[in-house]
Amino acid sequence: MLRVFLLSGFTLSVIIGVSQKLITGQEAVTLSLQNRVNTEASKSELQQQQLLLGSSRVFDNPEAGVERSPYDPGALANITQRLLFPSVYSSRKALQIERIELSKLLLQLNSFEITRLIRSNYLEIQYFTERRDLLAYQDSLYRSVN
Repeated sequence: MLRVFLLSGFTLSVIIGVSQKLITGQEAVTLSLQNRVNTEASKSELQQQQLLLGSSRVFDNPEAGVERSPYDPGALANITQRLLFPSVYSSRKALQIERIELSKLLLQLNSFEITRLIRSNYLEIQYFTERRDLLAYQDSLYRSVN
């Protein structure tokens, strides 16, 4: 889907006349990495995972309750706090650290995927341009023979 979008974007920019200069493959990759919009979501997810690291050591909320006995005229208030084993909190922290690493790798993968798609599309455009020129040359040779 992204490949079709990028190829149609290149085609439309050439048809409309937005791009007026020829660029190399490396310039195309550099421009696409500067103008990448879809990596903002990956960056936001990475920031979210880093912020959630602090909440991995947070205790659960205390529970408050009130009990009334039919035999006693007063009310009994209670507050309970669940405390888990320390290994649970360390496991939560380790899991969150792994999620942060996963977000970093997904961000890097996204950049590599953009680079791969741009290079592939650039080579396809270059191939079809050269093929068109070759066919035009062959056609001119055929016309000169006839």
